[in-house]
Amino acid sequence: MNTNLKRNPDVLSSEKIITAGREIHGIRKGDGGKFTDFGVIESVTPSREDTKKTLKGNRKGRTKTYKEVLDESTFKLTFQTSATGDSAVREWYLGTQAIVTPADASAFQSTHAYATGDLVEAGGRLYRVTVPGESAAAAPAWPTQKGLTVTSGTASFVDAGTTDENAVLAYSNDGSIGEGAFIVVLSTEEGDGSRSLIRVFPNANVQGTQEVTIQDFDGYEFEMTSTTNLGWVPPAVLGDFGTAKPDGVVYDVPNARVEEIVNLIATSLVQYVQGT
Repeated sequence: MNTNLKRNPDVLSSEKIITAGREIHGIRKGDGGKFTDFGVIESVTPSREDTKKTLKGNRKGRTKTYKEVLDESTFKLTFQTSATGDSAVREWYLGTQAIVTPADASAFQSTHAYATGDLVEAGGRLYRVTVPGESAAAAPAWPTQKGLTVTSGTASFVDAGTTDENAVLAYSNDGSIGEGAFIVVLSTEEGDGSRSLIRVFPNANVQGTQEVTIQDFDGYEFEMTSTTNLGWVPPAVLGDFGTAKPDGVVYDVPNARVEEIVNLIATSLVQYVQGT
């Protein structure tokens, strides 16, 4: 995809990581018309959930099922990314950052009675009291490595890390965080195949379902759910759907045209999502 259309064009880093497989891009209203590249995708699992409506009839006191119709069919895509350090990807997982609350800490006080758990701030780092007591007349030589301890008077402190590490981050959790349009590319450009698949979901929502600390793949897991197309019309030059508004479109394209087709779709989705 054209980097001008991306919010995070360096997600794959300057080392030019080359990988074959899936690309997933998402855009939301308010993102300035730019896509988030979800980075290196480690696995993708598609699924479809069908909801059936059962119709019954009654004749001579007997009730019998005579038809089952498909009431709703929902497409879901579970994918995992290792791009947990990318702020744009983290935003889709956590939400937009709203409030940063620093830990309750104060500067070192001489000959002060410190209680267990008290926090002292020095040089942008926090030091937690592990042994209560009275501090010395002068500040100690504070360590700068998390976990190291230091004594001042009869009180002991442990390096608790930077002030940023100990801050509480509050994130908004409104629905618009994960609602937007998505492009999923199954690329065979680096494989033996000559064609790739591009799937477009003009209206969908994505939700983080698993976290790094409990996953074998050491990344974020998202579940994307396709919803009803609210008005996007695919570019006519890629197949004239007329007035039809399909929930999603699958393009089977020659590898030499993948970048071209993705950019055409992306530009169309920008106009749709931004309402321009």
